[in-house]
Amino acid sequence: MVSFPAAIFAIAHGRRRRTVDARCLAIAGASLRDIALALEIPFWLRRMPPEACGPALLLPLPDSADFSARVANLMPRSAVDWGGWLEAVSLGSRIMDEAFALWLARECNRHIVPGGAQGLAAIALWAWYGTAERNAASSMIVRGWEPRMSLTQAARDTLTWLHALDYLLFEAPEADGIAPPGDNHVGDFTFVELEWGLPLVAEGMRMRNCLGTYAAYCSRGSRIWSIRRDGVPVADMEISLSRTRRGVPRLEQLHAVGNSDASDAVWAAAYQWLSRWRLLAEERPVAGGEPRLRRGAWLELWLPFWRAKGSGPGLPMPVTSDYEQSVEHMIDAVRPLGWATRRRSG
Repeated sequence: MVSFPAAIFAIAHGRRRRTVDARCLAIAGASLRDIALALEIPFWLRRMPPEACGPALLLPLPDSADFSARVANLMPRSAVDWGGWLEAVSLGSRIMDEAFALWLARECNRHIVPGGAQGLAAIALWAWYGTAERNAASSMIVRGWEPRMSLTQAARDTLTWLHALDYLLFEAPEADGIAPPGDNHVGDFTFVELEWGLPLVAEGMRMRNCLGTYAAYCSRGSRIWSIRRDGVPVADMEISLSRTRRGVPRLEQLHAVGNSDASDAVWAAAYQWLSRWRLLAEERPVAGGEPRLRRGAWLELWLPFWRAKGSGPGLPMPVTSDYEQSVEHMIDAVRPLGWATRRRSG
């Protein structure tokens, strides 16, 4: 009872077959390691204080020699944090791997983690898709998970990925038949149209703006152009052809990095470039459409994950078969983690 409180809790609350075997071993004077093996709990839980014991210690937890040696320095300081910490470690190892579980153990010690484990599970899902080319969902990850990342950075990259999935889930907008000017150079600047999908997501990350979420806007008639100097983006411009009649676009917005104000030189170049668009000889109204969900696209994204894990939609994996419920739930769960506060040292 003194040397392994978690084992006592597991004997009291675990599955009957395990608890009977563990009791017999204890009465026979077996080692604590053998008792932990019978209970199917990791031996490193021996360091768990009695006041921290709860249902979370019965979750599937990693127990390799390497993990056990490294996790010792990553355990919570406060008993009240053990439940959420164990749940994070369990999800990390089941969805991703032991290395990711160790990373979560570290980051949950460093940060006050708001909300439940669903946000962490979504981050683990993003990490899993980023480690290999699973399918089109992997192609929407511009920057994958790395152990040196912070929890807040991983959460923000996960949000970018979740929003970017709209480019896979919805039909690309149909061509409007209106061509841009032939010359896309104005002085030192070059105007490059960003295509549907990954180019918009990558530009959004590079320029620290929300272009990764622009699937709906593009479906409604917006076009996005990157303004570059010597090949380096200096600003992004949104123009709209929706509701136009003679092919002359409307300038919706123009911003530099982080949605800051673009320089006067960029604005002058943009106006000069827009002046090159010619009136069409006949009226050709461009009607803005609405995003159309591709049939079966949501399930196609997650099939590699479900097959790899031998499971179907649902918990503890944070993906359901219903797009409308699942994507919004994941985004809402991950968003607070992007602003998680650091714990005070000591």
